[in-house]
Amino acid sequence: MGSNMEGVDLEDLEARVEWIEARVGARGRAVSIRDKCADLQSRVDHLLSGAGMTELMGQWEQLAPLLLTDDVEEFLMTLDTKRAVVLSCDQMFEQMASMLEQMQQLEQYAELTPELHQLEPKLKPLHAQNLDQIHQGQQFSHRFYTVLKAYNEFVALCSHKFLHWDAALTQLEQTRSVSYTHLTLPTKRIV
Repeated sequence: MGSNMEGVDLEDLEARVEWIEARVGARGRAVSIRDKCADLQSRVDHLLSGAGMTELMGQWEQLAPLLLTDDVEEFLMTLDTKRAVVLSCDQMFEQMASMLEQMQQLEQYAELTPELHQLEPKLKPLHAQNLDQIHQGQQFSHRFYTVLKAYNEFVALCSHKFLHWDAALTQLEQTRSVSYTHLTLPTKRIV
């Protein structure tokens, strides 16, 4: 597993997982693989640099001469000694087991390799459809722009004509009101 994980780019791995989630419809994962791997790495570093590892290494140094000798009598430990060794590292074993389980769960994502030659025939129609939709969108945008431009020109022309007619009517009304004031009919006075 170590050699497989070293060669895997986490961004590529996350992209693969997102692609699979998009295909399956599972989106919005709370924690990404990168976050889980970083968390596991920090926990392993903590364990390796912590007091539990130091204690285990101390016990290893004490037991190494016994394990490396051919003398079976020295190799045999009492049950109490074996129990003390296992119990002193109990918490570290539990943490390591938990991390290994998490790594095993994540390993399935690391081993996914999309076979592009199998996906290519499936992607060709989608690519063609995408290009067709892009082309149709460009045509629609061009037609919409043309219609909008013609509409704006029409509105500007109508507005210009209305302003021209308003000015002409105002001028006619002013000339008529001037002519009406000069042409006042004599009124009879009632005395």
